[in-house]
Amino acid sequence: ARQNLDDLLAQRGLAKLKARDCKGAVADLRNVSKESALLWASIAAAEGCLGNDAAAEEAVRRSLAIDPDQPELRRLID
Repeated sequence: ARQNLDDLLAQRGLAKLKARDCKGAVADLRNVSKESALLWASIAAAEGCLGNDAAAEEAVRRSLAIDPDQPELRRLID
C-alpha cells in the first residue's frame, strides 16, 4: 500500500512541477518515503523553482549521493 501511495505522490508531484505549482510539488515529493536519485532531483527542481536555493542544493547533493553519474546535476553545485 505504501508503494502505491509513494507512486501516486511522486506522479502528482511531478505533474505539479510541470504545471509550475512548485509549492504543491515540494509538498507531494517530500512525502514520498522511497528515496531515489530522480526523487531528489525533482525536489531540487521544485525547491529551486520556489527560490529555496539552500534546500535545492541539499536535494541535489542527496540525489548525487544515490547516483553520482549525473553530470548535469553535478554542474549545478560545482
